[in-house]
Amino acid sequence: MGSLHMQDADAGPDGHTCREGVASIILKKLSVAILDGDHIECLNGYSDGITVPSTKAQAASVQRTYKNGGLDPENNIYDYI
Repeated sequence: MGSLHMQDADAGPDGHTCREGVASIILKKLSVAILDGDHIECLNGYSDGITVPSTKAQAASVQRTYKNGGLDPENNIYDYI
């Protein structure tokens, strides 16, 4: 159980309460989501399963990260430390 800190105007409570929570993610095929007009937050390339990363998507992500950071992956000084 987690602890949630709260502030209250009443002097009686000590400011803490315990709560439990649940989160869920519902996945559907991209084609169905598009047909349904759903808001699509992100796509993670195609792979053999949701727990198996796509090699192409991972490589593209790393390349974008280097580019957005103004780094040159071919001449990264930290590779030699």
